[in-house]
Amino acid sequence: MNFIDFCNYAKENILNYMPSGYENSDVILDTTTKNNSVIRYGISIFTGQNNMVPKVYLESFYEQYNQGKNIQDVMKDLSKEYVRNIVPERSFIAENVYNFSKIKNFITTKIVNANQNKFFIKSRPHKKIDDLVCFYQISIKNFLDGTITIPISNELFKHWGISNEELHSLAVENTEKMYPSELKDIAQTLFGEPKNYLDNPKSYSNEPMLVLTNTENLGGSSILANDNILQKISEVVNDDYYILPSSIHELLIIPKNMSEEMNLTEQALGIMVRDVNVSQVNAEEQLSDHVYSYSRDVKELSTCKNSKLKLKEMER
Repeated sequence: MNFIDFCNYAKENILNYMPSGYENSDVILDTTTKNNSVIRYGISIFTGQNNMVPKVYLESFYEQYNQGKNIQDVMKDLSKEYVRNIVPERSFIAENVYNFSKIKNFITTKIVNANQNKFFIKSRPHKKIDDLVCFYQISIKNFLDGTITIPISNELFKHWGISNEELHSLAVENTEKMYPSELKDIAQTLFGEPKNYLDNPKSYSNEPMLVLTNTENLGGSSILANDNILQKISEVVNDDYYILPSSIHELLIIPKNMSEEMNLTEQALGIMVRDVNVSQVNAEEQLSDHVYSYSRDVKELSTCKNSKLKLKEMER
């Protein structure tokens, strides 16, 4: 059975594996355009009691089936995952999403590649950051499925009646409160107990490569929207620095004096980013294929033009 046949099978049979109360529900199979225009297939089940229901994506379950797992066992796993994602926080969002005073503390940022996400730019409030774009979302953390997120649309933004500046400032502040930034030595991150240099800048001692993410190790690229953190990093390393976008979840930081000592040119750093994207990062989690630079004097993020893909490299 190919993937589309599997999706249709899941739609037609999922209610047979759901708990009591779902017998007469409507099952919807549709597609969602995710980050970087990646298309994913998912199912939602409407019982008529709640307009806001989970959507569970089917790709990982099809992979289980392809690896030889019995289709009945795959469907049992699918139903369990669906039930696991039915949490009270969804009702909270559905009831309060248009009430700005109740939802404002849950608004956060999300940084993605602007060119790869043109589909969303017209329909969502946003702020351009060089060739990246900052979107906004409602994030409700819970103990079952990590975090529920709902993108903020132009319609919802207009209903709230706030300015773009208010939205951005609030989202940046909330993001740092909910997901505090962490700047750590890469070696200690891999093999030890890393220190967060943002909490203790004096503990930094000229490490050549640092990891920038958040306490959840999820969506760490959102830090690029936080001017205060970007400036604080330059104070920690006492230098301008390069930002290597290893994924939407974490970034690598290399102080410019360290890159010079290691003879790492902007072109070489760009090749490193693209090699990692190809070999280790799936399409939905890629942020960019080149390097950025942060100037502590100008207090600005910008693309390193020499790190971009050159014609000769394309022909390799």
